[in-house]
Amino acid sequence: QAGYPPQAGYPPQAGHPPQAGYPPQAGYPPQAGHPPQAGYPPQAGYPPQTGHPPQAGHPPQAGYHPQAGPQAVHAQQASHAQAATVIVPPAGQVPPAGQAIPNQLNMGNNEQAIMAAAKFFPPARSSPLGGEQWAIVGAETQVLAVILPPGQEVMCQPGSMMHSDDGVTATADMGGCCDALKRTCCAGEDLFRAHYRNTSDQPRTVTLASPYPGGKLLPVDLTPLGSQGLVIKKSAFTAAMGSNVQFGVTLVKSVAAGCCAGQGFVLATIQGSGTVFLNGGGTVLQRVLAAGEKITVDTQSLVACARSVEIGVRRAGSVMMMCCGGEGLFVCELTGPGLVLIQSMPVEKAAMIFYAFMPKGGGGGG
Repeated sequence: QAGYPPQAGYPPQAGHPPQAGYPPQAGYPPQAGHPPQAGYPPQAGYPPQTGHPPQAGHPPQAGYHPQAGPQAVHAQQASHAQAATVIVPPAGQVPPAGQAIPNQLNMGNNEQAIMAAAKFFPPARSSPLGGEQWAIVGAETQVLAVILPPGQEVMCQPGSMMHSDDGVTATADMGGCCDALKRTCCAGEDLFRAHYRNTSDQPRTVTLASPYPGGKLLPVDLTPLGSQGLVIKKSAFTAAMGSNVQFGVTLVKSVAAGCCAGQGFVLATIQGSGTVFLNGGGTVLQRVLAAGEKITVDTQSLVACARSVEIGVRRAGSVMMMCCGGEGLFVCELTGPGLVLIQSMPVEKAAMIFYAFMPKGGGGGG
C-alpha cells in the first residue's frame, strides 16, 4: 500500500525505488537494460560521464571542448599541452637558450608541462639518422652501443669496454705527454685514453659501460659549442666519437669559487666536433641558460657546463640553513649563457651513503 515498501513481484509505488524487472520510475537510477533517467549516471553503452572523454556520436560533457575529429580533449590537458609545446631537436644537439625541450622519453603531458616550466630536458638516447650511429641502452648503469663504419673509431676511458666485434683494433695513447700530465695532475682525469678502431671492411659494434653503479650516460654534441667546448667535472668523461676531440684545463675565475664551489681551482675542458659522452648518477638533466640567467646548484651535482657559463659561489642561506639544511656553507651559482648538465646522485654522495651503512670498528659475529 501507499507508504509501505513494495513487495517482490509487484509494481513499485510512488516514492519507492522500482523492483527488478520493472521500468525505472522518474527520479530513480536506471536498471540494467534500461535507458538512464535525467540526472543519473548512464549505464554501459550510454553517453559518458563528466570527467571522461565523450564517445563517438555523443556530445561532449561539461569541461570538454571538441577538437577536429570525433574525440575531444579535456580543457586542462589542452592547457598543459599548450604550456608544453616544444620542438624536439636532433638527439645530442644543444637547444636554443631558455627553451625547455623534452625529447623521446615517453613522458606524459603533465610531465612535459612541468619539465617545460622548469626549462629542463632529459638527455638523448640515440643518435639522429644519417650521422653517427649510437644508442644508450638500459635504465641503470647504462651502456653505450656504437656502430663503427670501416675506418672509424671511438675514444674512451680505460676499462670502459664491455665488448667489441671481431675486426675492431684496440690501442691506447696519452694524447701528448704535457696534456696528459695536466689532465691527470690538475683535473683528475686518466693518464691514458683507449681507442677502438674498425679495421675491417664492414661495420662493427663496440659497447662501453658507465663506470659507476647506477651511472647514466649524457651525450653532448660538441660541434655547436665551437672552440669554447665544455668544462667537465673530474672523472666525468666516458667516451667521444669525434676524431679531433681535445682535452685541456682552465682555472676558475675566483678564489671563492675554487675553494667553495666544489670543482676545485683547475677544471678539465673538452672541445672539438662530434659527440662526447659524460657520466652522471641518478637522474641527469640539461638546461640552456639565457644570457644573465642564474641557477643555484648543489656543489656536487654539476656534471658539466659550457665554458661561457660563469661558475660562482654564494652562501647556502641563513646561519640555521648553513648549519642544519644539509647543503653545507656554500652552494654553486651558475650564470648563463650556455648549456648546464646536472645529476641527482653524484658518486661522492653515493659513496657517503654506502659508507654510512658499512660496519664500523672491530669485533665480529659469533
